[in-house]
Amino acid sequence: MSARDLTQPIPSPQDSDFPARYDNVRQSFNTLMDSIGGVIGTIQDSAVNLSSSADEISDAAEDLSSRTETQAATLEETAAAVEEITASMKQSSEATTETSSVAQEAQGIAEDGRTVAADAVEKMNEISASSHQISQIISVIDDIAFQTNLLALNAGVEAARAGEAGRGFAVVASEVRALAQRAAVSAKEIKDLINVSAGHVDAGVDLVSKAGAVLERIVGHVKRVTELSSDVASSAQEQFTGLSEINTGVSHMDSVTQQNAAMVEQTTAATMTMRQDTRVLADLVQTFRVSGAAPAAAAPASSAGDWEHELTGQDASAA
Repeated sequence: MSARDLTQPIPSPQDSDFPARYDNVRQSFNTLMDSIGGVIGTIQDSAVNLSSSADEISDAAEDLSSRTETQAATLEETAAAVEEITASMKQSSEATTETSSVAQEAQGIAEDGRTVAADAVEKMNEISASSHQISQIISVIDDIAFQTNLLALNAGVEAARAGEAGRGFAVVASEVRALAQRAAVSAKEIKDLINVSAGHVDAGVDLVSKAGAVLERIVGHVKRVTELSSDVASSAQEQFTGLSEINTGVSHMDSVTQQNAAMVEQTTAATMTMRQDTRVLADLVQTFRVSGAAPAAAAPASSAGDWEHELTGQDASAA
């Protein structure tokens, strides 16, 4: 037993020179040795299993620590990327809102342009009507000039018949005829100019009408752009809100993952310590030889002495 070999019981008095009067002591000693051997054997099996489990836990903890560190780094990068996307989305949301406001302003300007075009068409129509009225007046003036010319011609004929007495009247009639002809020429020129102006006015009315139609279409498209910009602004705001929530969640996950990583490191350190303690325990109990177990290597003298000293100390403490 001092050599930690629990496989050698004390032989009986029939098989050895052990005194028969101490046979009860021998039997009690052998029973104690069997009990201690059973306990040590159980501890040996448990120590082997515990050492194997500790190795597996330690390896798993190291693997988990490595993967947790990688996950923490990846999550940190993801959190930074989501934060950048959130900032960019915020800028896009603000730009979209401003675009919607500008589109609404453009719609108002286009509607004002449509009103101005309608007023211009109305004024052009009024100018065209005035031109027609002026043309009619010029026609009347032309008729008057023609009639005046006829009257001057008749006056000239009558003056010629009057002879010397109508010579002065003939001169007046000639001047009146000349004025009537000049008036007729001027009226014709004015009428031609009015006709040309009327053509220009009609062309202007047509162009302004087309411009009004184009402005009408522009107003419709700008209105549609305003509606789409409003929808986009609303969607961008919703996306910004969602990304803000995601950013908050990812930041929280990043914090939790960092805490988990620290906890895994502590767990890894604890499992390493448990592995070392388990190996020490396994090495210690393997120094005993028990029945039904493979022979263990002889324990160093110092270890046996330390163990005996520890047992002595425990016995003293127990006492």
